[in-house]
Amino acid sequence: TLDGPRVSVVIPVYNQMRYVAEAIDSVLTQTRPADEVIVVDSSSDRAADVIRPFLRRIRYVFQPPEGVGAARNLGVRMAGGDLFAHLDADDVWTADKLAAQIDAFARDPELDLVRPLPELTRPARVDRVEAELGRQREEGRDVGVGTLERGLHVRDRAANEKLGGRHL
Repeated sequence: TLDGPRVSVVIPVYNQMRYVAEAIDSVLTQTRPADEVIVVDSSSDRAADVIRPFLRRIRYVFQPPEGVGAARNLGVRMAGGDLFAHLDADDVWTADKLAAQIDAFARDPELDLVRPLPELTRPARVDRVEAELGRQREEGRDVGVGTLERGLHVRDRAANEKLGGRHL
């Protein structure tokens, strides 16, 4: 166990086989490694094949598709950390992202949640997002407007339980 709080990272995956290896690798190569990485896979593509080489270093669970919130919630229930972070399967972290956020908790023990500074995260590449939105529009789906920065915070377990244990 590393010094300081135990940190769990939850990565929900839904048909992200092209990107999930890069996301997992960005967590495993942190300057302050996570104590556990939990991958909740709901994919119908071959994401599990891409994840397989990481199985010695992560916890993997398959869950039928119920949405990203359900996948995150399952990951948090499985997590043993004092703090937990979420990473979308098509995003990556800079190498010092966890260290910087854990340092913020150490400086102020009253914190419940720490959002990252923009320079500590790299949201989904714009070309990925634009291509996916274009594909969905061609299929006639209402894509709406979303955000590129989701699931990048670190949250204290006790604070999460006060909120009912659900992903916000």
